[in-house]
Amino acid sequence: MNTLAAKEKKNASWKRLILPMGIGAVVGYTAMHFGHVPVERFLSGIAPDHLAGMAMGLLALVVALGCFAGSLFPASVARSYGIGPGEDVTDETTLMRWSALCAVFYALFLLTLGFTGQLTDAAAGTFAVIGLIGAVATNAYLWHRYDELWREITAQACVITFTLFHYVLMAWAALAVLTDSIGFGPVSVLSVLLGIFTGASIYATAKRGMVHMP
Repeated sequence: MNTLAAKEKKNASWKRLILPMGIGAVVGYTAMHFGHVPVERFLSGIAPDHLAGMAMGLLALVVALGCFAGSLFPASVARSYGIGPGEDVTDETTLMRWSALCAVFYALFLLTLGFTGQLTDAAAGTFAVIGLIGAVATNAYLWHRYDELWREITAQACVITFTLFHYVLMAWAALAVLTDSIGFGPVSVLSVLLGIFTGASIYATAKRGMVHMP
């Protein structure tokens, strides 16, 4: 019975994570389709290797909004962290809001790199520095506040990320050297790294019956 309950809890965690993402994708596509958003013209002045960074920046912004919105409701916080009903979630609420702030800094950094053509050099440099320092500072604070479980989850996500990323990077580097059709810009590399880490974090968290990512 315990095994069945744990399996059902894990499945429920995945559903709570995937369902909002699916709804967001459908709503976004519908808004663009019926709102006649000129996507091609909007993206025409952005370098191809920066588009992936922009996508990750937008994803980080969605994560930030989701974390902050979830932190407003104790029941949502409890479900996200796998805490039983009626237990105090003050610390978890604080961590959730700091995670939202951290995601905002990542979004600022990545979106700044994508919109360098639309920003002055001074503005782009200022936003990039703020995003970088903010991401480092909030990550350091979160690591200090994490308990052993969250440090274990973060460590596992980092191990999975390194294992997958270095294989991807090896193949990517070979293709970039041997062919002329594969780009190898730093923004693209960073985007792939963060994308793999996002997936690894989702896996490591959902594996333990929780939804919120480190």
